Amino acid sequence: MLGTEEFSRSRGFKFGGPEGKPLYIAGPDDDATTVLRKLRKKLGENGFNFITPEDDWEALEDDETQQPGVVSRVLSHATGLLDSELRTYKRLRQIGMDLMSAVVKSLPKELILQAARDLRLLDKKGRIVCDSEDELSFVMDRAIHDIPWPEQRHIETYHQERAAKLSLDQQEILRAHIEPVFSLYEVAEVSRGRGVWLVDLFRRQKFFLMDTGLGMTAEAGWLLASRVIHLKGIYFTSGVSTPFGPEHKERLTCHFASLGEENEGAGSWEKMMRRYAPYFFIEFKKTGVDVEFTSAI
Repeated sequence: MLGTEEFSRSRGFKFGGPEGKPLYIAGPDDDATTVLRKLRKKLGENGFNFITPEDDWEALEDDETQQPGVVSRVLSHATGLLDSELRTYKRLRQIGMDLMSAVVKSLPKELILQAARDLRLLDKKGRIVCDSEDELSFVMDRAIHDIPWPEQRHIETYHQERAAKLSLDQQEILRAHIEPVFSLYEVAEVSRGRGVWLVDLFRRQKFFLMDTGLGMTAEAGWLLASRVIHLKGIYFTSGVSTPFGPEHKERLTCHFASLGEENEGAGSWEKMMRRYAPYFFIEFKKTGVDVEFTSAI
């Protein structure tokens, strides 16, 4: 296992240290103490081997002596696992982008205008006015996922009417887009070049978001409002996100906490978030860009 982000994922280890146990090699950014505590709880005190930054490489050399090839096998297998997940992520993202482009083309004009109105991007003449092409992506994302039209959301209608004509991969991706809502996340850790660990500030869930761009530009403590898709054990965004500096955390979370109290008994949390999701975009426009993340495939 390389790094804390790999701990929570099920792996079938067929090799390890000299006794054939799983071998944890602490990465440079790892909280090794926390990882070791979790490993001991799950595997037992002697259920695994490990090397931390405090160790010198003599321990690994000992393993190599007793079990020739262990170093190259451990590192090669770990790298292979990470590369495999990255390839899966990129493949899903590409299929997803092509699919969602088709979904966008099926949107009714009136629904697009309503989404723009919700995001305050519609002028008095009924024209969509955006400062950039990225803002138009927010309009389409909202029109697809959040607005009942008239009762079902467009993503639900599209799935019902067209899923049977899609490939199995496209069907899976389409289903994965039906439930997720916008939420506010805090960057807990960064895995350089791969993605970030996020904590949902409303539901206190923590997960690893695969995003090579964020893995290069995000910093711990910053906030990200986004719609997160979960498929095949991989988390990624729907393609639109608004970043905020850590100084906005209390204001943003308190706003939705008060909305939750006002709307208690009026429906599910998901329904409320779909209704009020434009708040993040509107606040981002008012606040200005105080932090910039780059999101990439």
